[in-house]
Parts: sequence; C-alpha cells; structure tokens
Amino acid sequence: MEHWLRCRVYPGQFSVEYAVSVRQSDGSEVSLFVPQDFVECDGVPASDRPVTGWIRVDLVERRGELVLVHLPRPTLENGPYITVPANQMESRPQRQPA
Repeated sequence: MEHWLRCRVYPGQFSVEYAVSVRQSDGSEVSLFVPQDFVECDGVPASDRPVTGWIRVDLVERRGELVLVHLPRPTLENGPYITVPANQMESRPQRQPA
C-alpha cells in the first residue's frame, strides 16, 4: 500500500517540482519542495491559487489518531518527519509501473 497525505499545492521553483504545504497535528503548517512524481493534485496550481492535492509519504508509526510520517524531502521549517492527524491520510494500492 502507498500512503498519501492531504496537502495544498503551489508551483515550485522549477518546472519538475511543486511547493507543498501540509498541516501538522498541532495545527501549524510546514512546507517543502518535492518532485511532481510524489504529488497528485486537483488541477494546475498557480502562485496566487493553490490547489488541493496529496503527497506520497512513508507511514512510520500510528498511535490512535496521530500518524508519524516521513516526507519525500525535508520541510523548510525542520526535518523530513512530521506528525499529522490520521484523518488527513489515505492508503491506496501501490501503483504499477507503466
């Protein structure tokens, strides 16, 4: 299974990446730049109009309604590990290579 975390998606600095914002369990937000392969989004983001999306993460541990995840890149505010509410997560079957 793949694990996906709800996020807001903005254009990245380069054409092959997105800037992503994620809400942590304490309500604060962190942001990071990630390759587009790690993100699914509802439309094309613009700098003044982010879109809702999902970022693929590794689930490290779940305790009740909190989940520790490993992000594909470190956040700008701290490292690659954050704790998020479980209701922001979604598990999906692993994608098959084309």
